[in-house]
Amino acid sequence: MYLDNLINEVDITHKNLGKLIAVCVLSVKAHKFTFIVSPPGCGKSTAMDFVSKQTPDSWSPLNLSIASLGNKVDRLTSFRSGVFLDDLAVIQTDYGRRSTVTTLSALCYNHRVEPSMIGSDFAIEDFYGSAIVVVQPRILRSLMLEAEWGSHVKDKALRYYHLYRPDEPFIGLPPVKIDYGIDFDDVDFEPDIESSEY
Repeated sequence: MYLDNLINEVDITHKNLGKLIAVCVLSVKAHKFTFIVSPPGCGKSTAMDFVSKQTPDSWSPLNLSIASLGNKVDRLTSFRSGVFLDDLAVIQTDYGRRSTVTTLSALCYNHRVEPSMIGSDFAIEDFYGSAIVVVQPRILRSLMLEAEWGSHVKDKALRYYHLYRPDEPFIGLPPVKIDYGIDFDDVDFEPDIESSEY
């Protein structure tokens, strides 16, 4: 219900951007690694800016590399928010993109990275955050051809394809407030295994 309302409210000013924003909100809430796959001009930067600004303690690096992650060990240890990378193409080498994606995948899936996992000299522990990475289809294709894709990323990352380019773009962010509700880890739910619905 809440996500339906969020989608409808966003779509009033930013037609067809509501579902993308809802996917980003779900990813942050569920601590997932998500690729937003979209060509230029489809509003993905607007969506990322909108969600990252309303996600407390989020981190939105302009560029990301293994070295820059090493400089953020204190910030990313015990992390409980979202990492938002607006465009994977800004990382200019195949190695840089591959190692960044592999590291973010490990952080979201294993909740830690160790030097042996990523070929570095630092460790990040107790990471229970999300990572949302915007990637253009051509860049995603090159990542999918790498050996690391099948072994470290493919089954650990969600992919959302946003292929709508607005005819009349709305300049600015949607005038909507995100409500993340209670913390994911605080949800106290025990299914009634005796019920017919279960």
